[in-house]
Amino acid sequence: MGRLPEELLLHILSYLSPVDLIYNIRHVSHRYLHLSDEVASTQHIPNFSIGLNFTLSSGSHHRWYDVRGTITTTFRHISKTHPQYALFEVTDVLPKANQARVTEKWKQLSAQGFGVGQEWRVTFRGNGLLMKLPNLVLSADDGIWCDWREMLRGYIRRLPEAWEGVARPPM
Repeated sequence: MGRLPEELLLHILSYLSPVDLIYNIRHVSHRYLHLSDEVASTQHIPNFSIGLNFTLSSGSHHRWYDVRGTITTTFRHISKTHPQYALFEVTDVLPKANQARVTEKWKQLSAQGFGVGQEWRVTFRGNGLLMKLPNLVLSADDGIWCDWREMLRGYIRRLPEAWEGVARPPM
């Protein structure tokens, strides 16, 4: 395997599940670390979205009748200068009827900054869970930069059944 060209190794590794890539393959050598990260960042990270749920109330206490807003960001690209970060841009604002209020609240929250304790809804192929993403950085545009390795490891650890059958299907 050591003499195979990189393109062929990438193709072979693309058939492995993300669990195998993260917990088994990337620890073999520096070369396999690079290759497994390449496969994960090009095939699995684009299927993630990150969202934030919040209320549109102006008070400090949430009431049952408060309107809840949701901002959803989807993958755009991996940073060229900092390849551990992926850009997720705002693509959906709910509820549509209150889109202006939700967008304004998102801008307010973004201006205040999010602490390391903020929980984000991380979703992969319909399976979502709340996770803390301490290395998340707000983008200058409407979006966020996320340490994708941290997100992927945390997601695998918390929801391993989401990865069953995720390896590429045979062609």
